[in-house]
Amino acid sequence: LTAYQCKNDYSAISNPTQKPQGSTLSVCLETDKLSSVSLRDVSMGISPFTSGSFKATPIITSGNVVNTVLTQYFPDPNGSRIQIRTVLVSRYFFDPSNTIVISGKANYEYYSQSGRRLRIMQSVEDEYMPPFVLKIELKKANEAGIFQLSSSASYNL
Repeated sequence: LTAYQCKNDYSAISNPTQKPQGSTLSVCLETDKLSSVSLRDVSMGISPFTSGSFKATPIITSGNVVNTVLTQYFPDPNGSRIQIRTVLVSRYFFDPSNTIVISGKANYEYYSQSGRRLRIMQSVEDEYMPPFVLKIELKKANEAGIFQLSSSASYNL
């Protein structure tokens, strides 16, 4: 199982840039067995790089999007790749290291009869894959945050 930052067409972003608040993070998961398996029961979360900076947030749990307003889940038609897009909200920017950790897991589901038979002989329905981990660098806004005033006039907010 490979996890990487990606474009809408599932292609890898070779040199990912820092992500600002409000931007969309796109993460792809891909099997190394493109034609014989599909990914299922995907779980993914966002946690701080610095412990205690904010509470870890589940994004996808067992293949189900936790918050459909912020996150979209796009399985490739053959099931060997999945793209997860999520909006980077302000809570992720509380980490003083300007880094978040994307982590999760997935299972393989075999298409072929022989693959299913092998799983049954081993008394396992799915093949558990080791967890994946990505570190994402964040770009903090200036001290005024996302609200910048362009005039010296006073405003009542």
